[in-house]
Amino acid sequence: MTTLSEPATITGDGTAARAPAGRPDQAAALRFLLGEMRAHRAAVVAGVGLAVLGGVLSFAPQFWLWWLFGPGAGDHQAAGVAVVIAAVVAGRAATALSGGLAHRVAFRIQARLRVAALAALGRTALGFLVGRHSGSLRKIVLDDIDKLEDGIAHLVPETTAAVCAPLVALASLVVLDWRLALAALLPSLAGLALFAGFMRRGEGAARAYYEIVGRIGAATADAVRAVPTMKVFRQDGAALAEIDRLYDRYVAFAHAWIADLARPMGIANGVMSSSAAATAAAGVVLVGLGAVDWPTALVAVAFALGIDDLFTSATSLSFRVEQIAESHALVRTLLDAPPQAVPAVPRRPAGAALAFEDVSFRYGARSALDRVSFVVPAGSVAAVVGPSGAGKSTIVRLIGRFFDVDEGRIAIGGVDLRDMDADTLAATVSFVLQDVFLFRGTIADNIALGRPGASRAEIETAARRARADDFVRRLPDGYDTVLDDRGAGLSGGERQRLSIARALLRDTPVLVLDEATAYADPENEVLIQAALDEIVRGRTVIVVAHRLRTVCRADRILVLDRGRLVEAGRHDDLMGADGLYARLWRRQTDDAPDAGDAAGIAGEGAA
Repeated sequence: MTTLSEPATITGDGTAARAPAGRPDQAAALRFLLGEMRAHRAAVVAGVGLAVLGGVLSFAPQFWLWWLFGPGAGDHQAAGVAVVIAAVVAGRAATALSGGLAHRVAFRIQARLRVAALAALGRTALGFLVGRHSGSLRKIVLDDIDKLEDGIAHLVPETTAAVCAPLVALASLVVLDWRLALAALLPSLAGLALFAGFMRRGEGAARAYYEIVGRIGAATADAVRAVPTMKVFRQDGAALAEIDRLYDRYVAFAHAWIADLARPMGIANGVMSSSAAATAAAGVVLVGLGAVDWPTALVAVAFALGIDDLFTSATSLSFRVEQIAESHALVRTLLDAPPQAVPAVPRRPAGAALAFEDVSFRYGARSALDRVSFVVPAGSVAAVVGPSGAGKSTIVRLIGRFFDVDEGRIAIGGVDLRDMDADTLAATVSFVLQDVFLFRGTIADNIALGRPGASRAEIETAARRARADDFVRRLPDGYDTVLDDRGAGLSGGERQRLSIARALLRDTPVLVLDEATAYADPENEVLIQAALDEIVRGRTVIVVAHRLRTVCRADRILVLDRGRLVEAGRHDDLMGADGLYARLWRRQTDDAPDAGDAAGIAGEGAA
């Protein structure tokens, strides 16, 4: 079998949302769905009952033939036709009602799973989300739960029909003549055995197929998004070449799959669909031997036609179950995400001093921080600087409890972060990050994310202090202007000032600024710096910065290198030490200004 390495489900943004290694556990997926359906037992039982009734009534024409050729039936032929028509209509109505009940249960379970998935995201440690693209999480919450809903909606009625119809046909054949029943059953058993063997040979083929289709979709989406850039650089053909390559791979895979699996499956289909033909052949032989009469043989062939549908039902259910198992594996990774550790007895900090005490942390085997210790007194500003990969972003993540430290502890007001509950930590620390997220909604609602329930006056006051009020009032609807996805249409500096307004509205004693001016143009940077000088007053502040000019007036500058704290002190002291900080400063400016004159986030002078 031609397969692709490491089959994966590819999200619309090109991110692979991989299921756990190995073949998804179909039995576990079915147990999961049955467990979900247990809360809707009455509707499920009613749906199964209606599906059984529909399956039995679908054989009304065969039963009528049986009765028609039986003794004493001649006087009631007209009545029999009416009964058959009524039975067929009733059977189809029962089948439709069964499907409706199944869909109703499925939609309720879908809603519960979506809420449960979002609740799991809310409970999990933020570190679980690091490295996971939002597109992959969206796919699980929407697409994969949709597939589970589809499975519930169709699996119950279709499985019932797939089991009921052959059983009714087989039971009727046994009553008619056990030899004709055996002739009808043997091709189905042989075909099922062939089908099971071929499905084992093609294990993983469907996953590989979905991988290629997903990659084609992702490449197409990327090509559409990249049209302006590709046109500027005259590289229009590059994206199309990648899509062509994926289509070539798709065609090659499809040919290999057909050659290795589809043709043998056709043989299985032919064998399994020959129940009626085998019954007819056996009927001819038995009629010739005088063992049965022609009417019995003809009725048996009519019932055997119901067994011929077994292959179609089996293949459809098999592929559906495989798809359900794949989606179930991904949904479970979210539902089973490790929750944030909750202290047995939560504590509240007694102050706003921040301390790292011999903190070490690793991402897998890679050390990010190695025995880092420092103290930021309450109401002071500490800047964290260093080259790329020094551990600056890790410090931000640890303060926010994206992760918990491997060794040592981080404390605010003398209380270990791990001894605070999530609400206490959120009321103690707020963040202004370089990548600002603005959701679809009004500007007022976006600012109010800092403190839901804030009044309009409080929102506008925070915006004025963040130097955002002027540009907001110039917008068509002011604070009621609805932003589109991620605030497109606003400049990076404008988005950043809205983020600062959120932090001002939240009004926490500890503030973390992570490259808050990274995307700002010079004009916006001046406004952002003024807003930051406003926000840091009276707070304990950690500033992560690449541009040293923005932090040279901090009360203390912490210099990291390869996860270690190598220097600490004021700007003048560090320049005099002529260490790593001084070298970084000289790389950024040929004319180092006086610390008192340099623009930047101020320490005690701003307090």
